Amino acid sequence: CITLSASASAYDDTQAVLREMLGVAKPYGIFAEEFESKNHNETFFATNKLYTSDQYFSSSKGAGKGKDATGTIYFKEAYKGGNGNLIKFDGNIANNVVVGTDYVKSNDGRYLNFKNSEVSLDISNCQDINIYYDVNGNFLNVSKAIENVKNKFGEYYNTGKNTKSAKVDFSDMNNSVIDVTECDSQICVVNVTQSQLDSVQNGGIKINKKVNQFVIINIKDITSESVNLCKEYYVNDGGKRISSSTDNQDVADTIVWNFGEFDGKVEIGMTSGTIVAPDAEVSLYNTSRGRVIANKFSNISGQFHFIAFTIEKETEKDTTEGSKETQTETKSMENVTKETQTETKPTESVTKETQTETKPT
Repeated sequence: CITLSASASAYDDTQAVLREMLGVAKPYGIFAEEFESKNHNETFFATNKLYTSDQYFSSSKGAGKGKDATGTIYFKEAYKGGNGNLIKFDGNIANNVVVGTDYVKSNDGRYLNFKNSEVSLDISNCQDINIYYDVNGNFLNVSKAIENVKNKFGEYYNTGKNTKSAKVDFSDMNNSVIDVTECDSQICVVNVTQSQLDSVQNGGIKINKKVNQFVIINIKDITSESVNLCKEYYVNDGGKRISSSTDNQDVADTIVWNFGEFDGKVEIGMTSGTIVAPDAEVSLYNTSRGRVIANKFSNISGQFHFIAFTIEKETEKDTTEGSKETQTETKSMENVTKETQTETKPTESVTKETQTETKPT
């Protein structure tokens, strides 16, 4: 078994292992070069290109509401998709929204109209949200972060062998078993071919693991332009049987589907876990949960849920005073302009405009 580092050895805290694996992509449900949605989503996300949708984006599962909402949404550029000119954010979507494109706020405070674009961001239903403009583009490098995840999981993909004592048996299409309970390692790697995956009936995959144990499933020998991962499966997590079609953070955090350098389409539905497909397009066809790291994410049907009960809060009390060019001693947003003034601020150096958010009547 490959170990990530000394800090990610057996039985470390799940969130610590995820931080080591995913880096800056960890606090987001969708992390992709492009994000196009035709349906409702409940997730934090980071993307270079966000396309318009007539469906609302709303808060992640368990992420808090209103002033207590944790988490950040980031998009660098906004583009017109097939659903009008609006990107719609719902009331408790996130604590912070960072945009990489300059905008003009409407007189009634309901919309951010992006310059040199037909697209507007609808914030009319938002509550206690901080809007930031990433002036110099230093907040988040999505492309580099995806490359880092690709390199990290490329090591797992290229191991060639299953972790010692791992059992993989796909001889029964109704009872195909991945069992890592006899493995000493916290991070266990198994290899499954596309033909094995295709042979399984709905509900046929059973994954047996210990609590806090990670299962990285490498999908190998891909022979077609698309891979279907739209069948329900079950995870025996330390004796607790959990369906992949339910919102369970333990499963969403510890099951990883790894597609290496596959650059076709990965179709997901009733899926729980992290989809690592940095060169591929991941298309959602039925409600799923967890994380996706991809070249493009498309929501065709269903919802995507980010289960975020243990996400770290990225804000702290704003104790600085002075002009809008005041520098603050924080950690996560650098050289961004703040649109709203609330009691919290993102972490790292910010320049802020002390405007009060206009609430719809």
